Amino acid sequence: RSAEKKDNETSKKTTTSNIVSTNQLRTYVVRFLGYDNDEISIQFVTEGGFASPPRDPYKDGYLFTGWDRNFTNVYSNMNVKAIFVDNSFTVTFKGRNGNIIDTKEVVSGSPALAPAPPEEAGYTFIGWDVGFSSVQSDLTVTALYNQKSYKVTFIGRTGNTISTQTVLFGNAAITPEIPKEEDRKSVV
Repeated sequence: RSAEKKDNETSKKTTTSNIVSTNQLRTYVVRFLGYDNDEISIQFVTEGGFASPPRDPYKDGYLFTGWDRNFTNVYSNMNVKAIFVDNSFTVTFKGRNGNIIDTKEVVSGSPALAPAPPEEAGYTFIGWDVGFSSVQSDLTVTALYNQKSYKVTFIGRTGNTISTQTVLFGNAAITPEIPKEEDRKSVV
């Protein structure tokens, strides 16, 4: 009996020893990584615990949308990577006839830099059809022009004005009727 008792006591000690070791919680390393896998934060998390996310990371031209994995209920070392999406837009500048003058890639909320508008014979550039000082989406911007006009004056033989017309570039003036007094020849 005494040998049996010893075996039971040993068994109890081993069991007790195993219980103690299972109650000890491990600590794991959770690394938060940015756009280029640069380390943003390192945290030591107790087994089954959760990591606290650092401040949202920033990258020019990109928008942070979250993290690539869950970091609650941690049971191993882990790297948690920031997820970014392209946050830039294309601004297309077009001329009067619809041809593309230039395209620009612009970060959301930023202004686009307008190209020099093309010179158009017979037209004066007056501006752009839409604003582009704070770009929030892909955008097409078209140059606006006014057609030039010219004043055409018809003068008779006597020096009198017969007609004055405003004529748009590329159009012809309409020949006026000549009054009878301008049609007479002076005899000296």
